[in-house]
Amino acid sequence: MNKRIELLMEIIQNPRPDTQVLEELSRYGANGDGQLAYVSRSCFINTLRQFENHELSATELKAWATRLLERNEIGFEFGDEGALEEAVFQLAHDEIYGKPNDLLCQHIEAMLERRSPDRPPQ
Repeated sequence: MNKRIELLMEIIQNPRPDTQVLEELSRYGANGDGQLAYVSRSCFINTLRQFENHELSATELKAWATRLLERNEIGFEFGDEGALEEAVFQLAHDEIYGKPNDLLCQHIEAMLERRSPDRPPQ
């Protein structure tokens, strides 16, 4: 597998990547020849659940979302302008949506699962 893709997958799947991964990835720049790695809905929800279980702080969740948006070679499962990219945007821009909290995460999960926030997942 291409080293750049490995590094991109690491920052997608690991909201707390090692600084060496970030340094190595920065050598490639943020612009790529198209999208090389994708954020899946399941990976995104897994990261939200880490936050909800207090394994990640709001600052770490925002930093993860910001890193994803800064990389042009990262795509999102539902495409550009899709629900997943919108959810990442909400987490990255706390000046608009407020700091990530359980209520925001529940709203995002409901949006991605197309269910009411007060209805439990099936």
